[in-house]
Amino acid sequence: MDAKNNIKSRLNGLRWLSTFGKDLPVGVERILVLDATDLESLPLTNDDPNLPDGVNVEEFWSGEGRKPTRVLLRRGRSTQAEGAARAAAA
Repeated sequence: MDAKNNIKSRLNGLRWLSTFGKDLPVGVERILVLDATDLESLPLTNDDPNLPDGVNVEEFWSGEGRKPTRVLLRRGRSTQAEGAARAAAA
């Protein structure tokens, strides 16, 4: 798995909130949880190469009529990336 697809797979929370999160009631706060190491790869525009397929991230981040989305960062490395590194080393 290349690095581009790896970050896309780790952004499943963004994909879910951007698509199904639109149907949540306005009063429900949207919170995106991701590894701190993925913050620099977080898509902010629809032309970002890290953007998962089918996601309108610009609409998501604008959040018209909602509270701003909060981003909670987990400390440490992505477990998926760590597993790939261990497999490559073996």
